[in-house]
Parts: sequence; structure tokens; C-alpha cells
Amino acid sequence: MKKDVTNITDDCELEGEATALLDTQKLISLEAGLERTGSGTYEVAPPEICAVLVMERSGDGAVRVTGGSEVDDNIVTSPTKSPRKWIIIVKEGQTCVILGRPGFRYFYQR
Repeated sequence: MKKDVTNITDDCELEGEATALLDTQKLISLEAGLERTGSGTYEVAPPEICAVLVMERSGDGAVRVTGGSEVDDNIVTSPTKSPRKWIIIVKEGQTCVILGRPGFRYFYQR
């Protein structure tokens, strides 16, 4: 499941969106600091994440969530793409992979 959150700039509001998408009573926190950049290869995200914020206009690459009984989600990134931001939910049984050099930040349950 993914949602366009381009118009949300506040981290607390982004956490609220992720919480609503996850339909949980647990507190969700967006990792502090600047966005990460993929290493340029294939990376598997830490299993404890519950969502990922993806910047569509960033390095060439993609963020992909697959597995479980959910529909796969894939956001392709590039410096020439629109400046949209997406939250992709990572449910139990799913895996998030980082391909290439996309810009992203992880959400964790507290």
C-alpha cells in the first residue's frame, strides 16, 4: 500500500499518515535527519521497519516492497522525475528492497 504525501512537509504529520495507513494504535516514528541514499546496489531494508518515505526526484533507482498476500509496490526514482514523495507500507511478511540510489527515510514502530 502506498500514498502520495508530496504536500506534507512536517515529520509529525508524516508519522500520522503512516500510522493511519498502518491502522495501528502503536506510535510510529520517522527516522531523524536527512534522507538516506541507496548504495547503488541491491540492499534489503532492516526487518524492523514498518514503512518507508520515498523521494521520487532523487538518484536513479527504486524502492520496492514485495511478499505476503499484499500487492507489490514499486517507486522508481530519478533526478528527472517529479518532486513527489510517497509512503510505502511494509507489512509483516513483506520485504523492502532498495535498488540503485533512491532517496528515502525509514519509519519504525516505537
